[in-house]
Amino acid sequence: MRLGGFRLLKTAAKTLMIAGFLLSMLAQASVISVQPGESIQAAIDEASPGDIIEIQTGIYNESINVTKRLVLKGIPSDGKRPIIDACGRNNAVTIRLMKLGWKGSSWWVPTDGRCQE
Repeated sequence: MRLGGFRLLKTAAKTLMIAGFLLSMLAQASVISVQPGESIQAAIDEASPGDIIEIQTGIYNESINVTKRLVLKGIPSDGKRPIIDACGRNNAVTIRLMKLGWKGSSWWVPTDGRCQE
């Protein structure tokens, strides 16, 4: 009788571990890749809180407004990095959050008001 209870407990533990693993996979953040010529703001608008937006190397002439918890990750390539340039029209990046997490410094925002080409 005692051995049967141990087997039942072992089976229940395995079932809980598998269920936990499956739930953790469902809860993982999505990764959205933005290529030159695409809009970072469109990716931000599409993303769910907790998602990761990977910004590929290139120049992005736009202003972005972040109002939800995201990871913006610049992806450097050949010694270059993504550039977000509002061309002097606005702030290049506006962040409106109660808590802010910043990951890496693999992207650059010019501050001289001139448009990058």
